Amino acid sequence: MCIRDRFLINHFTLNPYNSTSWRQHTLVTHAFSHTQLFHFFFNMITLYFMGRGLEYRFGSKMLLQLYLGGAIVGAIINNMKNRQGIHLGANSSIMAILTYFIASFPQETILLFFIPVPAWVVGALIIVQSMFISEQSGSTMGGVMAGLMMFLYKRGGKLY
Repeated sequence: MCIRDRFLINHFTLNPYNSTSWRQHTLVTHAFSHTQLFHFFFNMITLYFMGRGLEYRFGSKMLLQLYLGGAIVGAIINNMKNRQGIHLGANSSIMAILTYFIASFPQETILLFFIPVPAWVVGALIIVQSMFISEQSGSTMGGVMAGLMMFLYKRGGKLY
């Protein structure tokens, strides 16, 4: 492993060593790191389509709060659930944005693998996936929690 790789692991990933060695900045920086182009591509497509609508309706400041909040909550949940290995990627941030979008517009149509479905169906599938299927379920569930917390906060604690 070259020095550059070690720097990236130390400062841009979640791992047990970073969590206990005063590298709390990795709670955010992991959300800007990807190693797989396919993973990065789908995260950015989701960010573009869901984020664009949220930014138009609620503003860029709120979109940034969702992204960073999802990263932090996802990192905390991931660290509690998975104490080994390296974690990186924007999954928790994207899940926060997607969850906020779904909670705000449950009847909006989303193309799920090119099949139009109501947003609430996608939300239900995300929850099932993050609870039972995903190997990164801690970060995914953390992002869902962050999106719901922000939604409830902005609505004064009222679901609808």
